Amino acid sequence: MTSGLVVTFGMGDTLLAFPVTLVDRVLPLRPVVPVPDAPAHILGTFRHGGEEVVLLNLALFLGQEPRAPTPLTRVLLLTPEADSGPYRMAVRVDCVLEVTLVAAEQVSPLPEELRQLWA
Repeated sequence: MTSGLVVTFGMGDTLLAFPVTLVDRVLPLRPVVPVPDAPAHILGTFRHGGEEVVLLNLALFLGQEPRAPTPLTRVLLLTPEADSGPYRMAVRVDCVLEVTLVAAEQVSPLPEELRQLWA
């Protein structure tokens, strides 16, 4: 990644960031409809802008014990690119910190666990 704007957020004691171009919206935590027989990392689905969006438990991808939601818990609505084009998904995060400019040397590669989200 080159330098650019990122949305920083906390997951447990870990500070992470997504490029601002990936984050469509920051939403308050909302109720979800459970998905029967879904893997543990899928919290459920919710409607946003007429679309059904899958909400993922990001803590499980990071190998963390999921925390109980707090007033700071947020949902990041993401629009990643795939071979078939962009799509929407959402991840629950413990808190959103800020949008900030980072230099390329400040950025570490995305952990393998998170790369699986786009596989």
